[in-house]
Amino acid sequence: MAQFKLVIFDLDDVLFSENDYVKSGFRSVAKILSSNKITQKKLYREMIKLFKKDSKHVFDNLIKSKYLNLDVDSDMVNLMIETYHNHLPDIHPYQRVLSLLKKLRNEKISLAILSDGSEHTQKLKIKSLGIQNHVDKIILTDSLGTRKKFWKPSTYGFKLLLDHFKIKANNACYVGDNMSKDFLGPVKLGIIPILFKNKDGLYYVENPSEKKAKNTIQYKFTVSSIQELENLLLNQL
Repeated sequence: MAQFKLVIFDLDDVLFSENDYVKSGFRSVAKILSSNKITQKKLYREMIKLFKKDSKHVFDNLIKSKYLNLDVDSDMVNLMIETYHNHLPDIHPYQRVLSLLKKLRNEKISLAILSDGSEHTQKLKIKSLGIQNHVDKIILTDSLGTRKKFWKPSTYGFKLLLDHFKIKANNACYVGDNMSKDFLGPVKLGIIPILFKNKDGLYYVENPSEKKAKNTIQYKFTVSSIQELENLLLNQL
């Protein structure tokens, strides 16, 4: 079995629960809509319900619901969106994540994070997680170019990491959870894909696009927990 000298992690739903981030964002939005704690809880529950029905239009649908008897305009919707994306989230790494990173570092394995998403939002997540000092390099693909130019499935961010650490692709692995986009870039370079089948993940669904990607990429390794990931990575030594 190949010995990994570099482990690259996705962020959302790999190192922490994206669902926790969503809940944190909705709590922040509820606070700007009402100073009453009981009303805040009602608004929060309503947003969770709306998110499950249509995750793309939660705030638009919220202003139409019975919980907001306000003359709401586009400025209010924009404020809700800005509050959601700009709040410092109440999130924590998955249990055993920090322990895993420490063990890998003790084995002299280089560690990196490569993540899509708004640069500002992802930075706030990383700050809240306190994870920046537990890895050697973080690449937020949004910072590399405009209009999502270097978001996955681009290979560009992965190439930067290989060059930075001076490691061959077949000695590196990428741990991701999204079969639709996470692995197309690294596999093209020869980086080993590790599929984290996080059934509690926010976007864990077997939709047609994922099935297509799944049939295209041969996953040599699949794990469903941080403990399984730890066993896999440490057994590679």
